[in-house]
Amino acid sequence: MEHIFEYYTLRLTTKSPVFVGSGQSISKKEFCFVPQKDVIRFMDMEKLIEYFSQSDRELELFEKFMLNDLSLKKEGELGTKYGEECFVNGLNAFLNLIGMKVGDRKKFVIYEIANDGMFGKYSV
Repeated sequence: MEHIFEYYTLRLTTKSPVFVGSGQSISKKEFCFVPQKDVIRFMDMEKLIEYFSQSDRELELFEKFMLNDLSLKKEGELGTKYGEECFVNGLNAFLNLIGMKVGDRKKFVIYEIANDGMFGKYSV
């Protein structure tokens, strides 16, 4: 049988910077924008879930946050104002809401990058 594919060896010379990425999208529920340091911290979500699983209440709140459960916004859970802020501002707002210490958060950071204008200076 005849081969239908032809194989070539190519050599590319770039004439400008090249971005190589995985194509993976990351939602604002998977990173923390830290405006005080103007950095974005990408979190290890598996470790974060493991951390939350140590407390039934925190795991339940985290599940509600991740699933956009609007009951998180209701008065009595954590307060309407704060629940709303989580859905607008993402993971960092949620971690502030449940009172996770900054030192504890750093344990879950995979890497961080400078903001460099991706987000406004004081918003997400």
